[in-house]
Amino acid sequence: MTTFNTALVERNFKSVLEKIAFEVPFEAEWKNDTGYFDHAVDCYVPEGRVVKSTCPTTKRRIILVGTVLGTVVVFERYTPDMDQAFILTWHAPKALRAFIGEPALTSDTLERIVCTYYPQENISKHVDALIDAGVKARKVLAEKAIAMATAPEKGVTCRVVPDDEVTSDTRPLVISETRPLTKFEAIVAATKQVNGLVLDDHRAPNGTLQLCGLATLDKGDSSITVALIKDDYFSLNEVYLGADGKVRVSTRAVGGVIHTPKRDGVTVEAGIATYNAEARSAKWSCGTVENVTMF
Repeated sequence: MTTFNTALVERNFKSVLEKIAFEVPFEAEWKNDTGYFDHAVDCYVPEGRVVKSTCPTTKRRIILVGTVLGTVVVFERYTPDMDQAFILTWHAPKALRAFIGEPALTSDTLERIVCTYYPQENISKHVDALIDAGVKARKVLAEKAIAMATAPEKGVTCRVVPDDEVTSDTRPLVISETRPLTKFEAIVAATKQVNGLVLDDHRAPNGTLQLCGLATLDKGDSSITVALIKDDYFSLNEVYLGADGKVRVSTRAVGGVIHTPKRDGVTVEAGIATYNAEARSAKWSCGTVENVTMF
């Protein structure tokens, strides 16, 4: 059972707040219906930056830490000086939740999210280190998988069957004397073969996720295949071919969140258009969503 040194957690939280110079305005949209600030994860904070805010009605103080996967939020559960026990809680992008742990923060977990003495040392660096290690570990297997998926056979090359030539729902790859498939085209073709039902690393080893499409997140020379999902919102997670040649959605979130609330009739395409408009005007943008391919 985890034990808490409440006084130490409170002291360290206040110490970090004193060291954070930049404060952002509180947004009412950060609140959910239970008094938590879950939706503050949608507040964009540059990677590695730490900012603070205060709820004007409850006076609860908030710390926001930017990472490549999104914003981690730490906040007081109760209004200070109201004879309530001091509890510090948090919210984070889905990919980081298991990494942080229990809802009530211990001093050790708070230290992992943001260093008491040097706030610039924070969870963003841990996330970057994990992602870099994962990318390096997968590189050889991914290259082999791509080579297998795109390798020409006996001097000829492959292409995806155009929609007007498809006679089967599986949309198979066929041999043709055309150019080799690009990495993105290979993933699209493999995804169509399983009707968009791909493996999901969030529910490894055999959990699945239904995709409604694929796209690329492009910035400069970088182009990363990402999953499109029919939901009220979804983060841009990388899609790749595993060593077995099967399509997988990675736990690696490479961009922000696309909002497509069904109650407002917002389509995936409309959500992408809004995302791209904001991304083009953002100094620290991860890129824009291109090559949208719906299934």
